[in-house]
Amino acid sequence: MRVVAVCLVASFAFAQAAFAESKKDWDDCVSSDADRSIAACSKIISRAKDTKNNLAIAYFNRGVGHQNKGEHQDAIADFTQSLKLNASDPATYRNRGFSYAQTAEYDLALDDYNQTIKLKPDYASIYYDRAWTYAGKDDHARALNDYNRAIELDKDNPDLFNDRGSSFAQLGDLDKALADFDKAISLNADHALGHANRGWVLAQRDKHEEAVVEYAEAIRIAPGNADNLNDRAIAEYEKLLAAHPDDGRALNGRAWGYAQKGELDKALADSERAVALLKDEPNAIHTRAWIYMNKGQLDLALADFDRALSLDPELAGAYADRGRAYELKGDRDKAVADYRKSLSLKSRQVYDDKAKAAALQHLTALAAVPPNTAAPGPGSPDAQAAKPKEPAQAEKRVALVIGNGAYANVKALKNADLDARAVAASLRQLGFDVIEKHDLTLADLTKELKAFGDRAPGYDWAVVYYAGHGIEVGGINYLIPVDAELAAASHVDDEAMPLDRVLAKVEGAKKLRLVILDACRENPFAVKMASAGTTRSIGRGLARIEPEAGVLVAYSAKDGQVAQDGDGANSPFAQSLLKYLDEPGLEINMLFRRVHDDVKTATSGQQIPFTYGALPAEALYFKGAGQ
Repeated sequence: MRVVAVCLVASFAFAQAAFAESKKDWDDCVSSDADRSIAACSKIISRAKDTKNNLAIAYFNRGVGHQNKGEHQDAIADFTQSLKLNASDPATYRNRGFSYAQTAEYDLALDDYNQTIKLKPDYASIYYDRAWTYAGKDDHARALNDYNRAIELDKDNPDLFNDRGSSFAQLGDLDKALADFDKAISLNADHALGHANRGWVLAQRDKHEEAVVEYAEAIRIAPGNADNLNDRAIAEYEKLLAAHPDDGRALNGRAWGYAQKGELDKALADSERAVALLKDEPNAIHTRAWIYMNKGQLDLALADFDRALSLDPELAGAYADRGRAYELKGDRDKAVADYRKSLSLKSRQVYDDKAKAAALQHLTALAAVPPNTAAPGPGSPDAQAAKPKEPAQAEKRVALVIGNGAYANVKALKNADLDARAVAASLRQLGFDVIEKHDLTLADLTKELKAFGDRAPGYDWAVVYYAGHGIEVGGINYLIPVDAELAAASHVDDEAMPLDRVLAKVEGAKKLRLVILDACRENPFAVKMASAGTTRSIGRGLARIEPEAGVLVAYSAKDGQVAQDGDGANSPFAQSLLKYLDEPGLEINMLFRRVHDDVKTATSGQQIPFTYGALPAEALYFKGAGQ
């Protein structure tokens, strides 16, 4: 179902304000920067010197600021005050209706949408909003009426067709649903939800092979939702395999789905069977090679890459992946040759484009590092002093990577999911056994940490990376699962995970015990927790810690500071971390110093990463100089 984008523009029916008091305050009040808008509009309102109409504008824009931050109760209060001053503005009714809908107050939302339509009956978006709200109430017959009206007014909007198709599907009319999903895709070939929903309809008709193709396309377009879509694809493959247990292509497809979720043991089991059944099918062999590579079994991976390419010398993606395997083994020349070969070939499948993009990135990085032949001779004393110690081949590394972004009771974090996926991919390429998890409830988080703690003693390195909300209450730091409500500070012990329990789970590792937290964002629960009354202090960001000896903890922002989620695909902290994880010969302490400097510069000093604890005297590298 569609998530409606908030109306960001100022009220279209209000008169132009006569900026008598302060032009800067008014400029900031109408700014798209939510915090700046809220602060400036509050100043205008507190002066109470403007006309009723202008004060209505100030309340409206402050409401939009709260809305953009997901603070819908505050937004509703401001829109209500604005309507007291100007009861004839359709934009204010529409925006208040949106906030009511986001808090599941569907009947109040419908009242506001009805009033908007009375005031502006030819406004396509309001019919869309009302249809979405009817759908939220499971009243799909009324939703269809409004979708039809919205489509009359806006015939080229793929989202309208996609959502109308969802209502048709809920009413059991799969023919009309499929026609609408097809229309959405025809209007926008990269409409991820259209492809995913089309896959769902095909699955209901037992066309599982076609359904899997649609899910794969949706994953390509929207990798941020890959976990859910991979689960759906795996489910379709399982239905296929229930009817045809020796279907090698289905086994290969399910293997790839498991691999993309980081479940490499399951992936390898399926891939072994697929290769045995399909024998000389190059794509199946390529899949197994990719799984071997991400498990750190590089010799087996290279043997499979060689075999796949001997069967099909035009597999661009296989050349890119073999180049990465060579790079991980430290064979720079062969890696460069394979990356270049990959880029010279035409893409024949979706994966080729993704692999070639990675090949170009790695090729560029290799070009920036002088080749080993330019270094001092291998037998010279200078070479021994200059070359950092590389991780031993037998060194075992494990990482638990968690991205919590889809919070049930506060605004979602847009980058936590993408940050976790990117870090997990980078660590896999560095030879880590990676357990990658997203949007964990408290029960899930407890289970995953317990399993990781049991696993860590079998490894030299144990790393936890967490992107999501973290808070400090009463001097204790907590990671917040996605199902937390935190209606009061006293609930935190029951609904959140103490950081100390996370630190305890890495202590079993033999050499490096590291916890990386991109979790110092503004506490979205603070106002609600404080309003419930508490004797416990509610901090800003995370509190300073003193971890046990041998444990290093990296915060994305120093204790008491707040980290930024960022405007790009990754947070400023994750972006810098990813930049340096793959740099050969960069000692881990220097890595975090560089991250510190990068983020401080990028945020104009507003965010300063910090590390706590100490490492052993041995120099440690995510990637050795010769890798």
